[in-house]
This record gives sequence, structure tokens and C-alpha cells, in this order.
Amino acid sequence: MCNEAAMVGGKILEVGCGTAIDYPRLTRMGLEYSAVELTPKFIARARELYPGIDIHQGRIWDLPFEDDSFDVVYCRGVVQHLPPETYPEALDEMWRVAKTLLLVSTNRLFRKGKGITYREKGGPYVNHYVFDEFNSYVKALPRSISRYVSGFMRPEERERNLRSNLSHTIFIIYNLDYWRMNLQ
Repeated sequence: MCNEAAMVGGKILEVGCGTAIDYPRLTRMGLEYSAVELTPKFIARARELYPGIDIHQGRIWDLPFEDDSFDVVYCRGVVQHLPPETYPEALDEMWRVAKTLLLVSTNRLFRKGKGITYREKGGPYVNHYVFDEFNSYVKALPRSISRYVSGFMRPEERERNLRSNLSHTIFIIYNLDYWRMNLQ
């Protein structure tokens, strides 16, 4: 997923970044990093870990940026927590600020259906994600071309994920004009 982002280059926005664990890797790849996170304690921790990080408090449905502000918008592990009726609004908002590429990663375990509760590190993890419904909204984004890849896992998480059957589905959504000029 990061390779797709690095190929496009430029400015990247991570939506729902938590404590910004992907910040070091993305900046090492030469991307100019900005982030949006809802939870104040995660923002404070990210600023503590990465002084000078460009991080804003905000919601996925109301991103505090102008249209086409970022070459790449990246959202990992957020969608499964959104109520399905908000998928179109969340996707439209991320697509609005994405100039070239939108990358959305979800936990594959939740592809089995909504309402699943999973416990990790002692806390409940409630899923609202409905794969087919979300995929239909991805396909409806204007001036876009998309595909999804199932079974992706980050190299550093491979061994743990294989034991627990956790992997990700990644939605890769390109601006149609960029795709035609550079990738077709």
C-alpha cells in the first residue's frame, strides 16, 4: 500500500491516524505527511512521539482541507468502525481532498459481516463494516478507477496475522485522468 503512495509521491493525508504509527515509514519514503485524528489523547501521543508532526483534530466526514489538497489520502483500519449509512459521506469527503490516489485498508476478518465483536488486547472491537456495501460505494466515486486486494498484510505483522487469520483488504482508488496518463 505504501508503495502505491510512494509511486505517486507528494503530499499524503492519513485519515484516522491514531498515534501516527505509519508516520516514520511514510516520511522516509519522501512523502510530505499530514494527518487527521478524532481522539485528543491519540493526537497528544503522536505529537509526543513525533515533534513537529502536522496533525489536526477532525472527523472523517468533515476534513478541514481544501479540495484536491493531497496527492494521496490514506485511511487504515477506520472503515470497519463506521456505520454503513455513513460510507458514502466518508468516501466522498476523502475523495474530495485526494488529488490522485485514495487508499483505504480494512481488516479482512470483518469481511465476514457486520456485527462481529472481536477482542484484542482486552477490549471489544465492534464491526459495522459490510464489504459489498462499501465496495459498491467505492465503485460509484466519480472520475475514478478502483480495485481491491484481499489478503494484504504489513511485513512486520505477517507472523502474528497468519496465526490469527488477520489480514487486510485494500481499496486502491485512482483519479481516472491520472490513471489514464500514467498507469494504463
